[in-house]
Amino acid sequence: LGFCLTSGDVLNVKDAHVHAQFDPAVDEAVEPLHERQPSMCLVPLKDHFGRVIGVLQATSKGESHLQPTLGVTLEALDLPTFNEQDEEFLVMVAGRLASQLEAVEFHGR
Repeated sequence: LGFCLTSGDVLNVKDAHVHAQFDPAVDEAVEPLHERQPSMCLVPLKDHFGRVIGVLQATSKGESHLQPTLGVTLEALDLPTFNEQDEEFLVMVAGRLASQLEAVEFHGR
């Protein structure tokens, strides 16, 4: 989440828990893990100046009830991941969401 927020780039990963940018301490602080979140796609919400004002986070494409303690790599399980079409859709949703957030901020509603 922090990487996307600071870089302004889309981050689409198959297994968030083995990604170099993943910090379990931050994840636990935001929401304690009850299930392992395999795939994750993070898309920055940008205002009309291009500044990042938030992040849209989509997690766990497909079903997963794996616990982080299993020690199983999700690569071996071949679970569904966010593909290019999913990413394009999420970028479109993020753009509309950012526009609505700006409108609410501007109009105070």
